[in-house]
Amino acid sequence: DALDAVGIATAYRIINPIDGYFMPDSAYTVEQAIYDIHKDDYARYGYNYIRGIIDLSELYKSNIKIGRNFLYMSFEEKKAAEDYIKYYVGRRISFFDEFIAGKRYDVPITGKYQKIDAGYMIIELNAPDYDVKYIFKKGAENIDVRNFTSLAITYGKDNYRSEPREIKPGENVSMEIQPDSIHQKLYGKIDEILKQIIKPEMTQEQKVRAIHDYVVTKVTYSSGTDYLIGDNALKAIETGKGVCVHYTMLFYHLCKRAGIPVRNIIGNSFVGSHSWNAVYIDGKWLHVDTTLDDAKGRISYEYYLKDSDYMLKTRFFNGYGVSDQQYYGDIDGMNIQSADELRAYFIKQVELGNIPDTIKFRLSSKNIDTNVEFVRFIFFEGKYKVNYDPQQDLYIATKYK
Repeated sequence: DALDAVGIATAYRIINPIDGYFMPDSAYTVEQAIYDIHKDDYARYGYNYIRGIIDLSELYKSNIKIGRNFLYMSFEEKKAAEDYIKYYVGRRISFFDEFIAGKRYDVPITGKYQKIDAGYMIIELNAPDYDVKYIFKKGAENIDVRNFTSLAITYGKDNYRSEPREIKPGENVSMEIQPDSIHQKLYGKIDEILKQIIKPEMTQEQKVRAIHDYVVTKVTYSSGTDYLIGDNALKAIETGKGVCVHYTMLFYHLCKRAGIPVRNIIGNSFVGSHSWNAVYIDGKWLHVDTTLDDAKGRISYEYYLKDSDYMLKTRFFNGYGVSDQQYYGDIDGMNIQSADELRAYFIKQVELGNIPDTIKFRLSSKNIDTNVEFVRFIFFEGKYKVNYDPQQDLYIATKYK
C-alpha cells in the first residue's frame, strides 16, 4: 500500500524523487505515504483522495504540506486561491439535504479569515494570504464526498451528515467527530428504549431477542424512503411505520447502543431487493430479519438467529458465512471442494444471464451441501433441482420454473 501510494504521490508531483529514489527531506510515515487513498473509488472512477477527502486533481495550482491530521495548501496566485475556495471549499460548506425537508446548510465565504467546523474536519481560510488548511478530527473515517442519498457529505461509521457552521472567535471546538443533529436525537430515543427493554442481568442472546421483539411489534410495514440511514431508524420510532430499511436500521441502532456487534445486510430475496441484520453471538454471525418476522399481529422467529445456510434458502447475499464468488478463479466443476465453491461455481455459470438448462458437477465429498436454491434470487428465472446419478458419480442440476 505504501509503495503504491508513494508512486501515485510522485506521479502527481506531491513528492519528488532524487535520481529515481524516494528520499524525503524529513521523516515520512507510512500513514503519510498511503494518503488514505480510496482504492474502490480509484478502481471505479479513477479518483485518488488524500485522507479520503481531498481529490488530488484539486492540488495542481497549489503548494501543499501534509501531516498526520492536516493538509495545508498555499497558493501563489490570488485568482487560483479564489477559484479553489469558491468551487472546492464551497462544495463542502454549502448544500441542500433532501432528507431534512427544506434544510439547507450554508456558510457564506466572506473573503476574510474564517474557521469552519464541517463535523469531520476544521476548514481554515487564511485570507488575504490565499491559504487553506484542513485539520482532520479524531475519528474522521468513512468519509463520502459524493454520498448518493443526498448532496450532503457523510462521515463516521453511522454515516453522520456534515452540518457545517462558522466557528466564532475564541470558541473552543471539539476535535472529536460529533454526531449530526439527526443522530443526536436518534441516540437519545434509542437509549430511552433500551432502558425499558434491556435488563443488566440479560445475556447477549436475551438482549437480541428483546430488541427483535421490540422492533417487530413497534413497526408496521408500510412505505418510506428506501435507504439504510439513521433517519429511517428515527422515523420508525416516531411513526411506527416503514419498509425493510426502517426495521433494519432500528434493529441496528438498538443493538449497537446495547453493545452487541451488528451489521446491515442487503441482498436479493423472494420479496425482491431486501435488507436485514447480522449479529455476532457466541463466536459467529447469525442473521435476524425483523421485517419478515413481523407476522401481522404476532411475533415470528422464522428468521431469528439463523445461519447463512438457512438464509440462502430464501435469498442471496455475500459475506457473513457466504464467500464472494469474485474471490474464486477458475473452478473445476468436476472436483468441487466445498459448499462455498459450489455456490461460486453456479453463480459463474449464470451470471452472464445465459442461464443453462442443466449444470453438471462432481463433489470431492458427499458431505457438501448441494442446496443451490439461492440462484433464483439473483436472476428470478426459476430455480434448479439437483439429482445424483450414482452410475456416473455425477450431480445434475436441472432448471425449472
